[in-house]
Amino acid sequence: MSLAREEFKTLLVVDRNSQRALGELMFNVRKDGRTDTKLFIEFMRMAENDDEAKRWFLPLMQTLSKAKHTSERQRLFRYGIVLHAMIDTLEPNHPGCARQALVSEQIV
Repeated sequence: MSLAREEFKTLLVVDRNSQRALGELMFNVRKDGRTDTKLFIEFMRMAENDDEAKRWFLPLMQTLSKAKHTSERQRLFRYGIVLHAMIDTLEPNHPGCARQALVSEQIV
């Protein structure tokens, strides 16, 4: 396994299966097979009331509950930085993109 891959594993907040399951929980599948993103309120309602959803949220909640410890908090910050960099790279026109913000500031 490459060093980059090993380093990436240390950034993960939850394992890949949990990440995938949480991602899938964010979508509604229509009768025609297309998907829509759940509304935030609907997503939170499901997260709080659906036993299967709770099962997939547990690893994330365990990690977040440790955030008061400096090492865990730093791990979450590093993950957020990597995630933001990925958004900047993969979707440069996203309103939260650092490059987009720089362009917007130059226009004003």
